[in-house]
Amino acid sequence: MEEERFCATHPERPAVSTCAICGDAVCEQCEEQAGGNPLCGRHASVPLIEGWAQVYATSDDVVAQLIRDNLRAAGVDAQVFSQKDHFAFAVDLGDLSPVRVLVPAEEYEAAQRIVREHMDLHGEVRFACPNCGEPAEPGATRCAACGAPLS
Repeated sequence: MEEERFCATHPERPAVSTCAICGDAVCEQCEEQAGGNPLCGRHASVPLIEGWAQVYATSDDVVAQLIRDNLRAAGVDAQVFSQKDHFAFAVDLGDLSPVRVLVPAEEYEAAQRIVREHMDLHGEVRFACPNCGEPAEPGATRCAACGAPLS
């Protein structure tokens, strides 16, 4: 006999599912859907594509690949999903053709922490010194190798 689970937000209500990202139990009132996946209110805005959660979006393939490579180096599986047609259009369509960095839904929170650790004051993700290319330590304001400012 399976034990009845209760909602993480409303402990008096029975859970109808669990969040695909954090695993929290959710009741009928709290449950959000994204691509057929149940989500809690905290993760309702996270885009999901076939079990993969979008951790970052950009219009630049190189930036997306750099973020993917750094997530992988930190032990988080990551993929780049691009809807850009690199051969048909010579212009950048911006938000119409985002390049997405995706991680397995259950690794979203760890990946989000890694990305935030490398975000500058302008919301740009920086994993390396713009001056010398040396990998930057999370939270560093100056490059350890050349002394250049990292923001």
